[in-house]
Amino acid sequence: FIYNHDLSSKEISAYAVLIILPFFAFIIRFIHVVFYNFDYTFNFVYSAVSLSLIIFYINVQNISIKESAIDNLTGLGNKTAFHRDLHNEFSDLDSCGVVFMDINNLKVVNDTYGHEAGDDLLIILGKSIIKNLNSSIFSYRYGGDEFLVIIKNCTKAEVYEFEELWLNTLYELNENANHKVNVAYGTAFKNGSANVDDLIAKADKDMYYHKRGKGENYGKKLISK
Repeated sequence: FIYNHDLSSKEISAYAVLIILPFFAFIIRFIHVVFYNFDYTFNFVYSAVSLSLIIFYINVQNISIKESAIDNLTGLGNKTAFHRDLHNEFSDLDSCGVVFMDINNLKVVNDTYGHEAGDDLLIILGKSIIKNLNSSIFSYRYGGDEFLVIIKNCTKAEVYEFEELWLNTLYELNENANHKVNVAYGTAFKNGSANVDDLIAKADKDMYYHKRGKGENYGKKLISK
């Protein structure tokens, strides 16, 4: 799942009502005036327009709320989105997978090449995640250089599948990048009732375990090319 500015089906339906209600109201008024020589539909037209304006106002507010949950640099959800989804999306799971990512040496890149170069790293990592999302996958910029992917009601194989697709995408994006993204990551999975906070802690621990060069999978868990 990606947080962006695309209209949802509910928003599109609401805007359709915004247009259709006044349109049909005016058509009915026109028919009565032209063919029946009387007009008692003013109140109906007024009500339709008023209702449309209310719908428009509600949608503007909803879009503002949605945009406030977006990280503007990467297009992923931010911490606000995560805490909202924690209660709305992850409260009753049959299974869950988590991938926790951390960009290495972001401060060094910022200090050496400037913050624009550091922003490029964040954008590349965000793109590599976005290109592999579906309706069951939620993604967030969890902190300054930390990214979080949550896959709900999945199998362990689906977590590995996302991991593989994401890494291949990151490799491809790195090929043409002026500054390559060096990222450490960890994974966690729970079959059955899953607590997302616990899985995040496990994935975070796994990420730091491999970031420090421990374990057989160190080379796999530390990506720089």
